[in-house]
Amino acid sequence: MKKLTSTERLNTIKVTSSNAISKFGDVLFDYINSVCLSNSRNGGLWLALYQSS
Repeated sequence: MKKLTSTERLNTIKVTSSNAISKFGDVLFDYINSVCLSNSRNGGLWLALYQSS
């Protein structure tokens, strides 16, 4: 098995952490949208439209 160089190891860490941060951001964005839409006027309708899109 080939040993990774320090540059390859650093790039691997960057790619892995960027994926984790991106997934966390997606979850946070969906949660905030759901909360805001459900609290608005006709919130159930807007939330259903948002989730179905």
